[in-house]
Amino acid sequence: MKHRTHRQTALFCSLLLTAGAVQLPAVPVSAAEVYAELYVSPDGDDSNAGTKAAPLKTLAGARDAVRKCRDGMTGDIIVNFRGGVYRMTEAVAFDTRDSAPDADYVFPASCATTGDTIIPIRSAGSGKTVWFAPDGTTAFKAGSNMTKVTGTAAKIKTPAESGEYYIYVTDTSGKVLSKSKHLLRVGGGSAAMSGDAVEAASYDVQSGVDIENLQEGGRDVGYIENGDWIGFQNVDFKDGADAIEFCYASPSGGSSIEVRLDAPDGTLIGTCAVKNTGGWHDFATNTAALEKTTGKHDLYFVFKGGESYLFNLMSWKLKFPNEPEMIEDWIYGDLNGDLDVDAEDVRLHIDYLLGKIKQFPVEE
Repeated sequence: MKHRTHRQTALFCSLLLTAGAVQLPAVPVSAAEVYAELYVSPDGDDSNAGTKAAPLKTLAGARDAVRKCRDGMTGDIIVNFRGGVYRMTEAVAFDTRDSAPDADYVFPASCATTGDTIIPIRSAGSGKTVWFAPDGTTAFKAGSNMTKVTGTAAKIKTPAESGEYYIYVTDTSGKVLSKSKHLLRVGGGSAAMSGDAVEAASYDVQSGVDIENLQEGGRDVGYIENGDWIGFQNVDFKDGADAIEFCYASPSGGSSIEVRLDAPDGTLIGTCAVKNTGGWHDFATNTAALEKTTGKHDLYFVFKGGESYLFNLMSWKLKFPNEPEMIEDWIYGDLNGDLDVDAEDVRLHIDYLLGKIKQFPVEE
């Protein structure tokens, strides 16, 4: 449940959850995607519908109303408290029925994008961590194929490594609370940047292939047959790329990708085997060694295999000797790990200086 303030005819404000008389100040904040909106007022009645014209009266009444409408929620449920004094004779209890939604709420639809891209998510709630990680992950550690933010974050960076990922919501001990059914497919960018994943469909020249738009978003190179090829101009191998990683999907395997310089029949510097991944859209990665190549070249991929269509190609990425693994990204001043530096980080810093906390959420 997310509490938000709102200013219309009357002033509404956030509520401090303590017993006794509570005086509510009015502080407007920005709008959010809204699934349902409830209103509470000191002169309301908990038998009301919770509309602005017929508000509820108590925090307990608001809690119960949220419980009734949260099933199937596709956005935030906003509870507006009108400015005034709310008298509470006892603390209001919240339990698992009031906990944050599962991973498919946090990540509400499958999509495809590039690596190291910031995308929006919904809050999973405090005391939780949100991860992008490969299917079947049980041990979580941020790196090139895993990224994380705190549960209250509104955005997350996608993993740098090409592949398919799911949202996992874990508790502070790393226990998985939920995993999304929705899929993130990470491909490449639109330009052949050395060391970055490159979208296969961003080729400069081609023979025989076609581009397929994916249901989850994004696209791949499809309808590949024996002898077809794609080419990328002016690719920078810098001081010497020695391997290449391809992200592809194949229902049968048994084919290959020849890596050639400057022409479809140019110097062969490596060959990547294409293995069975389980289906036309079950993407996986495989890495092949290259003869060490320096400088800038036109780069061609020539597809070899049997009859009929061979596989779909999502992206490719040059790899370099002693290339360091990506470590977890840090934003200086972001103490709660939500990828923003704001008033909440200032509050955490003050709490640390006063000895109220011994570490910051981003360190957990």
